[in-house]
Amino acid sequence: MSTSLGEMAVQDPSDTSYAISSDTPPSSKDSFSDSASAIIQEAYQTQHEQIIKRLVEHSNSGQKVELCGDARCDSPGFSAKYCTYSFQDDATKEIVHFEFVQVTEASSSVAMKVLGFQTGLDYLLERGVDIEVITTDRSPSIRKLLRDNYRSIRHELDPWHVSKSVKKKLVSISNKKDNKDLRPWIKAVTNHLYWSCYTSKGDKEDCKSIRGERGSLEVFHAVMLKYAEKRLHFGYDSMRARTQLAIIDHNSNIGRPLAITQQGQPKYKVVYSRQTQQWVAKPTYERTTQAFRNDLMERVWRRREDRTIVLSEPLPHHRRRRRRLLRNIAPVPRPDKSELVAQTRSRYMSMF
Repeated sequence: MSTSLGEMAVQDPSDTSYAISSDTPPSSKDSFSDSASAIIQEAYQTQHEQIIKRLVEHSNSGQKVELCGDARCDSPGFSAKYCTYSFQDDATKEIVHFEFVQVTEASSSVAMKVLGFQTGLDYLLERGVDIEVITTDRSPSIRKLLRDNYRSIRHELDPWHVSKSVKKKLVSISNKKDNKDLRPWIKAVTNHLYWSCYTSKGDKEDCKSIRGERGSLEVFHAVMLKYAEKRLHFGYDSMRARTQLAIIDHNSNIGRPLAITQQGQPKYKVVYSRQTQQWVAKPTYERTTQAFRNDLMERVWRRREDRTIVLSEPLPHHRRRRRRLLRNIAPVPRPDKSELVAQTRSRYMSMF
């Protein structure tokens, strides 16, 4: 049903610049990381299977499943090494699945997004999830992919990104001296755009398709920053474990109630927007629960008490996928170090 997107890196088995992570013997320093990753993987897998089971039951009972999808790169710009594509249940706001792609698996950093989306969508369909609607951004590649290969899935566009684009342009215009009177109207314009997207009954296909909402996915991306900052580099396995931990955290804190004041009224905080140069009131929610950490600790103790388990060995379901990944993401082979040093000395000496 699907076609390959993004040229996969071709590996020569005799080329030692590649490594199979599952065959690499762990060092003493890696033993703790392997054990911690195994515990996180076990907890994530338990939660993930429960969500998939519920979605399959909904599909079998005739209920429609609507998902939202969005990508998150490990660094800004077009120099990303990793891309995480997440799928969220639009009804419960739970993260149901994610795909983790390294740039060497695709033809470019931009292609990682489409590859992650297609791989994740195929996985969910193979598990028996009958997806009726998928909401994404306005990526031309994803729109073409769904139009050509997944005709049974209705594709809707995210009004959050559309509204963000319109707001950015209005703010830019209002910063000009003669357009300052536009600033108080920016919020009203973006609110009206949201209202039009959800209530439009016109004939324009694009307007009718801009209905899905992915704002809560941005909340998940904020949670990911807690575990995987973009200013720091993490290895492949570490990034996967950190993403899984962020999903566990996010799914454990869905539906938090609004905080209540002593007078019994909903609590708000007043902040100043430097972009629109206006004061806005934002609702304040109850503090997040970290009870999921207790479950992780219990799993650690149970594994430690089992004397038949070697802590440096991963759990059975934690076997890493046998994927041949480049040791680094450089598009050209690594030259000999002595040659580089000689060239550096030669350039240095030529200056005198």
